Amino acid sequence: MTAPPRQTMLATAPVSKLIWTFAIPAILSQVVNSMHNIVDQTFLGWGIGDLAIAATNIAFPLSTLTTALAALIGMGGAAGFSLDLGKKQERSARKNWGNAIVLSVGLGCLLAVLAVAFLEPMLYLFGATEAMMIYAVPYARIISMGLPFAIFSMAMAHFIRADGSPKFSSGVLLSGAIFNMIFDPIFLFACS
Repeated sequence: MTAPPRQTMLATAPVSKLIWTFAIPAILSQVVNSMHNIVDQTFLGWGIGDLAIAATNIAFPLSTLTTALAALIGMGGAAGFSLDLGKKQERSARKNWGNAIVLSVGLGCLLAVLAVAFLEPMLYLFGATEAMMIYAVPYARIISMGLPFAIFSMAMAHFIRADGSPKFSSGVLLSGAIFNMIFDPIFLFACS
């Protein structure tokens, strides 16, 4: 049985070609994700005002923690996954992937429950004032409920990349950012 083309590419292509093949989609997805944050802030400023921008910035450490946990699980797990695939130990690679799925969903759910349970004290710890809380609490609650999905999708993007599909991996990450950039003005202006 022959290996799928992407595994053959990873095993036989020159490293210099692989670096560009994998780096460009990753860089583009990071640029679009950064633009996603800028677009969010712009629409919030236009639609609601400076307190809304402040409220989202107060909740931003929660997003940073989410990204960090997803990177921990995704990069660490994908490294082991890649090593197992390289050694042709598919059973071990699947086990590694399964562990990452369980860990990302479990940690995401735990973080979501803790964030919702301790939402107001957490926001005050992050620097919220009374004036910001009217916007910060509902925003952070919605963000908190999405944490399991965010951690899972970001962690699994690393596995998709490790399996030899960097463009699809970037597409997974970009789809959420693009969806948000399209629907931000619709929900902020047309539906309010």
